[in-house]
Amino acid sequence: MYVKAVQFLKQQYLVFLHVLFLLFLFFIYKLSGLHQFNVNTGGLVNFDAYWYSNLKEHGYIFSDKAQSNTGFYPTLSFVWKFTGLSALGISIFNGIIFLFSFLLLSKEFSFNNKEKLLLLSIPSLIFTYVPYTESLFFFASTILLIGLRKQNMFYILIGVLLGSFIRPVTIIFIPSLIFIELLSNKSYLQKLIRISLFSIVSVIALLLVAIIQWLQTGVWLAYYKSQYIQWDRSLHIPRFPLTTWGGPRILWLDGTAFWLGLIAIGLCIFFLFKKESKIKLDDSSLFSFSFLSGATLLVFLFDGYSENGGTSIMGLNRYFFATPFFFLAFLEFLRLPPVSKNRTALLILSLIGVWILFGAYTSIDWYNRTKTIIYFSILTLSVLGYFLILNNKWMLEKRIWILLYIANCMLQAYLFFRFLSGNWVG
Repeated sequence: MYVKAVQFLKQQYLVFLHVLFLLFLFFIYKLSGLHQFNVNTGGLVNFDAYWYSNLKEHGYIFSDKAQSNTGFYPTLSFVWKFTGLSALGISIFNGIIFLFSFLLLSKEFSFNNKEKLLLLSIPSLIFTYVPYTESLFFFASTILLIGLRKQNMFYILIGVLLGSFIRPVTIIFIPSLIFIELLSNKSYLQKLIRISLFSIVSVIALLLVAIIQWLQTGVWLAYYKSQYIQWDRSLHIPRFPLTTWGGPRILWLDGTAFWLGLIAIGLCIFFLFKKESKIKLDDSSLFSFSFLSGATLLVFLFDGYSENGGTSIMGLNRYFFATPFFFLAFLEFLRLPPVSKNRTALLILSLIGVWILFGAYTSIDWYNRTKTIIYFSILTLSVLGYFLILNNKWMLEKRIWILLYIANCMLQAYLFFRFLSGNWVG
């Protein structure tokens, strides 16, 4: 067993080289003075990380007049308090958990070197090495996906239980589990038993969180009351143009996630009504597309409105890109044969259509109309460039994808510095 573990780690040398490369970039950014950010390790406790730290120190406190820590699930804070780590320590711990989970995922789904590097360079992965829940959720979701791949009920149930206790994903997990069962060849009785079992486990985790909060605050369903009262998280009729917190500096991330989320929704509908399709995906990939669809719809319908009156999709990029579900969906794309010109044209038109939903025809935040059009034109060309490189056999063979890897790592380092300096990322 020990020898096999050592051999496996030796095979993952690129993962460790990637970590060294990121550390090098952080060092260069810090010394270069290119970004006038006030960077320090105290910046690790920004935004949601502040609330997890607050929960660790004080336990749950409910308020119906101000934002309070009952708007967050307890698992990360429990782990943080149990380990006694500092903000930097828990960030390193999260990074290790993520890398361990990634190694498990890459082994089970046979990632090649190109796939490993491209996935590890995703800019939104900064949330896996700050005091956020992304790394713990990535671990739980990896167990779930491996269980679905192996058809191992124990792994599936553990993944569902842990994932639903780490983040409020019961509302996504249950429909996604129903989705894969509807597409399976099992008997109706088997489907009913599995759906019931999965749903009960996910709801148990939700109830555990509710009970913990009730015991500490005396308020039943304190999480949902906090989200509704202080964060305006409730069902809303969408208003356009769409927006996100941070404006153009983050819109490229949340906007691209929204576009890909709409594609995932379209694919799920296609799979559901075209069961005899030539496209054959296993349960892990089907669940991944369904989860991404659910995350997109949840943010789109429940995140409320911005100050300008448009629907906000604030934070979608972290719920979307920093998950193993996106990794598997991205893997399916990388392993596709080149997409036809007609389908490429449709993708471009759909992308332009999404930018119109974000107000590409008008001004956004501090941009005037001309700058807005230029912004979305550059964004369209950038996304198209990524697509062509990743879906073009010649470009892949010539290793042009390495330029994407380097560019993504630089963006990841940039977003990390934004987070440390108190600038919104997600």
